[in-house]
Amino acid sequence: MKATFGQRPFSFARVAFLAALVPLAVAAIYVAAVRLANLDRFDPAYFTPDLVQEYNTPGHVAGELAVALQNNDAAKLAVLEGLRRPVSFPTGGDLTVALIRPMDKSTYVKALIADAASKDYAVYRIGKIQGRWVVSPEDAFYAVDSGVWAATFLPIALAWWMVEIAATLMVGISLTLKRWKRERGGLHSPGYGEIK
Repeated sequence: MKATFGQRPFSFARVAFLAALVPLAVAAIYVAAVRLANLDRFDPAYFTPDLVQEYNTPGHVAGELAVALQNNDAAKLAVLEGLRRPVSFPTGGDLTVALIRPMDKSTYVKALIADAASKDYAVYRIGKIQGRWVVSPEDAFYAVDSGVWAATFLPIALAWWMVEIAATLMVGISLTLKRWKRERGGLHSPGYGEIK
């Protein structure tokens, strides 16, 4: 007799299939939650046609960012970020843009801004949002928008699926051995083939 939940008989295959969907469901919920939480992230005042035209290249934004950081110009940093609630970045120093590098499979670029005096540097992400380039803090929105979250999610999902495959194989082997034992037990019942 099969164990039942309600009216349907228990199906190991159904449970394994539903368990395989867990990482995909978690990813979908994460992406949807980040998108919903950031619907009003950007301030429309920073996306006027003039500002879209002015900040139309990542190189220009990186140069302006170096100047704003060097001069501790919070108003300019707010314009460069385009956020309703701007994030503060460390400021000061003799800063210059050292390198701008596109990120793989992303609409973002990395800008390396170096401090000539201390020989220190910081990496800033610059992405194209609503027609203009903005400086993006490294947060959940950046991770989802740039696709960086997938680099973290994929190994976790693969590990989940590997464990599930191993567990499924172990249960399958166990059930097969039990069935095999039960079938062989019927052939070797007491008295069958015994030598007297």
